[in-house]
Amino acid sequence: MGRAITIDVGWLRFAAWAFICLLILGAAVGGAALLILLGPKAPKGESKERYPTVRVEEAVVTTVQIMLDSQGEVVPRRRTSMTAEVVGKLTEVNRAFEAGETIEEGELLLQIDGADYEAALAVANSKLA
Repeated sequence: MGRAITIDVGWLRFAAWAFICLLILGAAVGGAALLILLGPKAPKGESKERYPTVRVEEAVVTTVQIMLDSQGEVVPRRRTSMTAEVVGKLTEVNRAFEAGETIEEGELLLQIDGADYEAALAVANSKLA
C-alpha cells in the first residue's frame, strides 16, 4: 500500500522563484569576477606627474601710461557758464580759452574794451551831480 504524497503548490512556486533569483545573482557575481580578472591592468611603477615650469620675477613699482583705442563721446564732469557783468567788445582772448584746456587761477581769460563802460559810468556820475 502506498501512501499518496501531496505537494504544496505555494511552496513550489516560492522555491522556483528563489532558485531563479539565486541563479541571476550568481551570474552577476560571476560576470563581475570575470571582468575584474580579464580587464586591463594598471601600469605599475612610478607615477609620472608633470609639474609646470614657473618663472618668478620680482615686482617693481613703475608708472605706466595705458593707451586705449576706442570710440565714444567725452562728457565733462561739470560745466561752467560765464556771463559778463558789463557790456562791451572783447579786445583780448586767452589762447588757452578753449574746450578741454586748463587755465590757472588768476589768469586773464577775456579783456573787454572799457570805453563803453567808462562812458556809461561818466553819464551816471553826471546825473548824480
